[in-house]
Amino acid sequence: KNIMNFCFDLKRAENVRGEPSMTFPVKNVLNMDTHTPKGLQQSLEINLVNSGQIDVLVSNYFLAGSALFTPEHQGRAFTIMRHPIELAESLFHYRKSASWEISYRKKW
Repeated sequence: KNIMNFCFDLKRAENVRGEPSMTFPVKNVLNMDTHTPKGLQQSLEINLVNSGQIDVLVSNYFLAGSALFTPEHQGRAFTIMRHPIELAESLFHYRKSASWEISYRKKW
């Protein structure tokens, strides 16, 4: 997400401060929630995509997120994934120190 914001100068939505609003509290980040079903419903009600406020929509809810797009503002889907070995190594080191996680292993 940060690469899209700071390297490509694209605007996206993320609830970063309090109640969702059509403001930019952080550079290129609109204070709207697109990461929860409730937030996606609010975004649909205010017509977020047609507002022209964002360039990129990030959501874990593919079908609900796709409902925000219209024939005038069509979306394109893409996925960014980490290399599986790098992911496994990172998870291993994280679990060594994350005592608050269920998967924490003191002996690692």
